[in-house]
Amino acid sequence: MRPCGLDLRERIVKAYENGEGSVRDLAEQFEVAPKTVQSYLTLYRTTGSVAPRPRANGPRPKIDGQALDDLRSLVATSSDATLDDLADQLARRDHIVASRHTVGRALRRLNITRKKSAPRSRARHGRCDSGSPGLREEARSTQSTRIGFY
Repeated sequence: MRPCGLDLRERIVKAYENGEGSVRDLAEQFEVAPKTVQSYLTLYRTTGSVAPRPRANGPRPKIDGQALDDLRSLVATSSDATLDDLADQLARRDHIVASRHTVGRALRRLNITRKKSAPRSRARHGRCDSGSPGLREEARSTQSTRIGFY
């Protein structure tokens, strides 16, 4: 949610200081939760202002600065490396222990997209290389002759 406007915050604090009502009365009057009024009063008492605090934006990234440059060069030298491989290489090279998800987020910050390389042989996946039905029929006929020998 977005923070309430500065104008509303100031009116709530002024009303409380002028003795226009209790926290609950002011919450009802300004149509906010009592906890919100209490938070604005606490913020005003501690900082002297009712302006919203800056957002923390979460923890700092593990891979930043020089490590990002190293990751970029690792991707350039070994383009077929998986995220796990890149994480292992980063651990050896920069002593940064990072998961594959962390490496993926770092690559996203670098605007580097990862593509899987094409399979070496389509036959490995159960498909014929030429796609001709003759190869499949030949395989079936060999199986049928083998069945007789069992």
